[in-house]
Amino acid sequence: MNLCRTIRSQPGQAIALGCGVLLASCGAGPSGDGIDSAIFSDVQVIGSRGNAPGRFVKPRSVAVDRDDNVYVCDMTGRVQKFDPEGNYLLQWQMPEIERGRPKGMALDHEGNIVVVEPHYSRINHFTPEGELVSQWGVHGREKGQLSFPRAVAIEPDGAAYVSEFQIIERLQKFALARGSVQVEIRGAGRGPREFNRAEGLSLDANGKL
Repeated sequence: MNLCRTIRSQPGQAIALGCGVLLASCGAGPSGDGIDSAIFSDVQVIGSRGNAPGRFVKPRSVAVDRDDNVYVCDMTGRVQKFDPEGNYLLQWQMPEIERGRPKGMALDHEGNIVVVEPHYSRINHFTPEGELVSQWGVHGREKGQLSFPRAVAIEPDGAAYVSEFQIIERLQKFALARGSVQVEIRGAGRGPREFNRAEGLSLDANGKL
């Protein structure tokens, strides 16, 4: 059964949660084995531990496209693509991995796969086939710059939310042109509008972050 479609059929459940379960289960058994879940009626494990195509080394983020294909980036610095049934399709390597590996993925308004590179302070947009179509981000702590970006979420109009941590705990919302910052919220802590290692971002059906 299609994991992502199964999750979509559960009222009030987010697809990111299901894919997180999928990632956490990597290495539990051969691809296709199921695991018990108190939340979902069916949980399918995709892949296993290793460097070969279709396997993972510490998977870090996941995204799902409009056709329910699943994309996973791991500590090898590559992005792998699977069909809705979990069959391996293809992979591509990030432009650079010497400083660090990618973490943070999303689908943009044009159907491209967005991948965050924290150590390079940049955001990459790839076609579903792995072609790099755009790349943006300037390192720094000022408004409109990026300092160790960690997660990304894209609105239907193309605006991008990006979270950052380490030197700065911050959330920024970039307009489609990327040169304009519409929202900036910064501050470390546990109170309202404060952050402590904001690791993930997601938008619901109503556009709420």
